[in-house]
Amino acid sequence: MVAGLADPDASLGTLIDNLLTSVGNVVDNLAPVLTRIVDGIGSALPQILAKVEEMLPQILSVVEYIITEIAMQLPTLLSSLGSSLQTILPVILEALTAVLPTVLDALTASFPIILDALLGALPTIVDGLVGALPSIIDALVQGIVVGLPALLEGVYQLTAGVIRALPQIIGSIVRALPALLRNI
Repeated sequence: MVAGLADPDASLGTLIDNLLTSVGNVVDNLAPVLTRIVDGIGSALPQILAKVEEMLPQILSVVEYIITEIAMQLPTLLSSLGSSLQTILPVILEALTAVLPTVLDALTASFPIILDALLGALPTIVDGLVGALPSIIDALVQGIVVGLPALLEGVYQLTAGVIRALPQIIGSIVRALPALLRNI
C-alpha cells in the first residue's frame, strides 16, 4: 500500500481493496491460532490453579518476609523522605482518587468470589492471627512508642490543614445543599 501511494498512476481504490484483503487474510490466519491459545489456557487452568495452590505456602512466606522487611524499614525510609513526602503525597492521593472508582467497581464485581475464598480461609486466618497476636501487640506498642511524636505532629498538621480548608469545605457544602434538599 505504501509503495503504491508513491506511484502517481496507482488507483487508490485498488490499493484500499488490496489492503482490506490483506487484513482479512491476517484475521483468517490469526483466528484459529487465537482459538487454540484460548482453548489451551482454558484446559490448562485447573493445572495452573493446582500448582498455585501447591506453591501458596511458599508464596505467602515470601510475601510475609517482604512485608516484614518493608515494615521494618518504613520508619527509616519515611524519615529520610522528609520534606519530599509533602511533595509526593498530594500526587499519590490524586492518583489514588483517580483510580479508586475503577478499583471499587472491580472489588464490587469480585466480592462474591473474594467472600467465598475468605470464608474458606477464615479458620486458617484466625489461627494465624491468634498465634501471632503476642508479636502483633508487641509491634503495635513499639510502633506507638516510637511513632507517637510523629503521629501527633501529623494530627496537628492535618487539623491545621482542615482548618485552613474550612472556607472551601463550607462553600462546597453550601453549593451542594440545594441539590441535596431537592432530592430528599
